[in-house]
Amino acid sequence: VKMGFALGPAPSIWWIIIIIVVFLIAMAVVVDYVTLWGVRDVFTDLQDSMMITCGEFGKFQYYGTAPTAFGVFTPETFAWQLSACFGTTLLNCGDTQPYVPSGATGVSFITTPFPETPNDAYWVMSFQMNGISYVVFSGTFWRWQWYRDMDFQEQQPSALYDNKVRVHKGFLNMYMLVRTQLLALLKTLPAGLPVTIMGHSLGAALATLCFADVHKNKLLAQEFQGLFAASPRVGNPAFSNSFLNMKRPWWRVTNDSDMVTQIPFPVMSSSIVYQHVGQQISPNVRWFNTNLGSLGKNHTVAYMMYAGITDAKEKDL
Repeated sequence: VKMGFALGPAPSIWWIIIIIVVFLIAMAVVVDYVTLWGVRDVFTDLQDSMMITCGEFGKFQYYGTAPTAFGVFTPETFAWQLSACFGTTLLNCGDTQPYVPSGATGVSFITTPFPETPNDAYWVMSFQMNGISYVVFSGTFWRWQWYRDMDFQEQQPSALYDNKVRVHKGFLNMYMLVRTQLLALLKTLPAGLPVTIMGHSLGAALATLCFADVHKNKLLAQEFQGLFAASPRVGNPAFSNSFLNMKRPWWRVTNDSDMVTQIPFPVMSSSIVYQHVGQQISPNVRWFNTNLGSLGKNHTVAYMMYAGITDAKEKDL
């Protein structure tokens, strides 16, 4: 006598595939929502920390010495330029006075309203100093900027660059948010003065996009140069390689222990590939490796140390 029970016919292979696909989609949705809320919490903490720190910046100061010659890179002038980059980001604290360089003339700002900010977001500070005009982009300050920093998809901005160029979608969207105002600003710069386009962190990414835009589309008649400090990767190899033939001076300063300079990863997917502008060993790149045991210090204080400023106060950065 045989004992047992019938299991019924074996399920179709297509049903098995459908069940697996549905399960994977459900898991992806769950993971996305968990990640979204986790990232949101992190960015909320970052934003809160930034706003708390704003109250401590009353003694913000400029370090180093403002350049007196165009087309020259020295640690001392880099310290001053880096101070201007930090100051431009801190304009978003709501009080412009402590962050404008002493002795600067022709000071102007680019701001935009945004629903998530209590006041307009500051993007650019422009001024003249020692016969040089400066266009300085703000780094990340507002929470919504952090979200866009993490939008690692690539876009083809063919209206700005060559057709093979792809750049970071989040950076491009933020750059295009202010490009109309930027073009108007560039037209107001004194025709006889050379221009330095610069920024730190997100500001460096935006300055890189601006520098390439100005070069490709001949937006300035006068001489101009670029300075990109602590920049993340901005575009694909075609974008990076476009900098090799530019007949304008530019520098990228990067700390190898700075996490921001390591993202986006060189290969994000089979179709999304990023590459820093300039090679590690080249006249355009000032590369160093300083690990201060802190993500924040590696991104700020380490650069001042590279510039030779050993007494810079962290709350000033």
